[in-house]
Amino acid sequence: MASWRERRQHWVDSREEAQNNASDAAADAGERRPATPWPFVIAVGIVAVILAAIFLAAKFAPAENNVTQAQLLTDSITEFVDAQNNGDADALRATTCSDQVATLVTGSDEDYSSARAADVAENGKIVVDGAPSGYEINGDRGVVDVPTKLDKSGETSSSQWKFVRVDDKWLVCNV
Repeated sequence: MASWRERRQHWVDSREEAQNNASDAAADAGERRPATPWPFVIAVGIVAVILAAIFLAAKFAPAENNVTQAQLLTDSITEFVDAQNNGDADALRATTCSDQVATLVTGSDEDYSSARAADVAENGKIVVDGAPSGYEINGDRGVVDVPTKLDKSGETSSSQWKFVRVDDKWLVCNV
């Protein structure tokens, strides 16, 4: 009986001979396998389906609509701090509850602006010192722990800021 190696070699030799005979017979008969566009067409179709899926996903579920309430609260914090630093009473009204505005803007807008400019010159701008945390949202009310720091003096503090949602916008209500 032949060894495994010999049987394997015999099989390989016979397979090669069959392939060579088939190729020779096809060449003698003048046959040639015609080129086909199907692999290319299938590949283009797959790419088109993938691109259409990406386009439809962007059209019907845009990323800007996937904003969390925590991000909206963080945006309100940033807008409030910018309004405070710039002494902009109108921007402050847009980001703050009306009761809170009354305690922050006493007198005219010009008085508020000049008072804020003097405070910023003395202590520096208010900056959010790190990431706000402890987001708690209950319906149209929210609470966030906000760490702040004064630029010039370096004084830091962390306090809970309360928010109220009005017309899909979070307003600062206790700072």
